Amino acid sequence: MKSKIVVSENRPCFCNSNKKFKMCHGLNVSEEVLDTYKMNFLLRDVYGKCIHYFNKHYDLKEYIKHYKEFSNVPEDDKNDHTFSFRFIEFLLFRAKQKTSDKTLFADIYNTVIFSPTEKMFLKQLYDNSHFGIFKVLEVNKDKFFIKIEHIFEKEVFEFYDKEAGTILKQGGLIYGRVFNVFERVGILPTFNFKGPENVKESDLKKSLEGFTKRLEHLQKEDSSLTFNKFINSIEYEIYGGDNPYEVYKYDDAFEKFQKEHPDKDMDDFLDLIEDELFDIKSR
Repeated sequence: MKSKIVVSENRPCFCNSNKKFKMCHGLNVSEEVLDTYKMNFLLRDVYGKCIHYFNKHYDLKEYIKHYKEFSNVPEDDKNDHTFSFRFIEFLLFRAKQKTSDKTLFADIYNTVIFSPTEKMFLKQLYDNSHFGIFKVLEVNKDKFFIKIEHIFEKEVFEFYDKEAGTILKQGGLIYGRVFNVFERVGILPTFNFKGPENVKESDLKKSLEGFTKRLEHLQKEDSSLTFNKFINSIEYEIYGGDNPYEVYKYDDAFEKFQKEHPDKDMDDFLDLIEDELFDIKSR
C-alpha cells in the first residue's frame, strides 16, 4: 500500500476558479489522479520556499549567469529566470556555494522552513530523481495517463500527470527529470518535448551509440561509475549543447581529430570531448 500524501484539499484550486480544490479539480477523480494534483501542490510549495530562501541568502545574479550557460540561454537574455522551476532545480541539483564545496541543497535542507511532509518530499526528490531521455509510448489525455520508456535502459514508467498529458503525443520524446517520490513515479514539469514528426529513429540510434561508447570508455577509467551518474553528467549536453535528435557527428569528429593529431588515439579524443563537455559542471 502506498504511503499517503498529506496535502490539504481545502486550499484554493490552482485553476483560479476561486473554489476550494476539493470542490473543483479535486472533485470526482481517482486516487491516482488526485495524487498527481497533490504532488503538484507540494512541488509548488517546496519550490516557492526554496527560491525565497535562496534569494534571501545568496546573490542569485551570479547563479543565473551560470544557469544561462548551463541551459544555453543567451547572455543578453532579459527574461527574469529567478522564479522559474528549471532555475530552482538548477540551484537544488547543481549549484554549490562559492566559498566551499557545500551544495545549496545541503544548506537549505537543514533549515526549519519546511513541514515534515515537505522535507521528506524534497529529500526523496533529491535522492530519487534522474535526468533521462524518454520515448512517449501512450497518452490518455482524458485520464491524464502517460506511459514512457527510457531510451537507454528500456525501463517503462507509467504515471498520471495533468500538465504533461495536455501536450505530449505518442511517438514523441521527452528529456527531463523523472522522480520516484512517496512510492510514486512522475516527471518534473520542466521537461522538454519533441513531437513525433521531428523524431528520426536513425538519428536517435546514432545518438545512443555515441553516448554508449562514451559511457563504456568512462567505465573503463572508473568502474564505480553508475548509469544514473553518467546520464546526469550529460544533462548539460542535452539542454545546453548538442541537440540529441540530430545526428551526433561522433565518427566524423574522430576522423578529423586523427588527421589533426596523427599521434593520438581514441582515448585522447574522448578525453578531449569530456573536458569540453564537463568543464562547466566543475566551475
